[in-house]
Amino acid sequence: MQTITTLQINRFYDLYKNLNITFTKDAMLALSFKPEQVMVRCGGQQCSCIINSASMTHAKIICEAKPEIIKNFQDYSNNVSLRFVFLTPDGKDTVAFFVSSKVNTISAVEAKKSQLILVSLEYTQKAPDDLIEKLGFVLESNINATRRKSERLVLTDESIHKIDLVSREAFIFIQSIQRRCILIDISFSGVKLVLVGIANFLVGQEATVKFDFESPQTTIGVKGKIIRAEHIDGRKDLIAIAIGFHENEIPLIYKVHLNKFFSQHKIAVSTEKSNTQKSETTKPSVKSVEQES
Repeated sequence: MQTITTLQINRFYDLYKNLNITFTKDAMLALSFKPEQVMVRCGGQQCSCIINSASMTHAKIICEAKPEIIKNFQDYSNNVSLRFVFLTPDGKDTVAFFVSSKVNTISAVEAKKSQLILVSLEYTQKAPDDLIEKLGFVLESNINATRRKSERLVLTDESIHKIDLVSREAFIFIQSIQRRCILIDISFSGVKLVLVGIANFLVGQEATVKFDFESPQTTIGVKGKIIRAEHIDGRKDLIAIAIGFHENEIPLIYKVHLNKFFSQHKIAVSTEKSNTQKSETTKPSVKSVEQES
């Protein structure tokens, strides 16, 4: 497991180290980020701040434009530490750490009620593995949501466990009416499910599917439109419907959970390939065996 984790972290850093994540509510939920516990330490003093965006090499934070804070950043520009705080997978505890940084720029921010500054920080050492893993997985999830949007994942007991889905049983809202359904397969762009209904009246309707995930425990709704509905042979009361999600309204945390399957599969394949290559390089050639004999 440690080898796989190291490979994953190195891959994330090599591919995504300079890509920013803007810390919107959607992104913070996907990251399991705790914004109220964030702070910046500079020259022995510390103050609360808001992380505007971050990557594996730099970050931008927003602070109050108090003279003493600005002076502190100016006087100790090479002695800054930014505190990140994330929830653990079970949601019961937090993981917190400081990242050593230096100040690149300080600029004013327009705000209605208070004076603020935007401080651009550059990390002075490689980011901690916990930060690389968190940011990397979210970045990869967003990229895969485009690259692999048409790949469907059939919901077996194994795949449900890998993406932390609680159950195949779910709820769908059609015309504000809640109905029970059974999830059949899902993708980054849609879902197929079974429910009681009449097929002819559902195609073209707006729908929201509620998914219950674990690690941490979250319920999210994904909006879309019913693009296909058909009766199931031998069951006149049941229909299978396909829903295409509205691309710009898919929560990032949904992409993160679904990407857990594709990421684990990719790492397993990479590890198997690496082990095979190592095995082949250690095998003596036929020629060398003949020479020794």
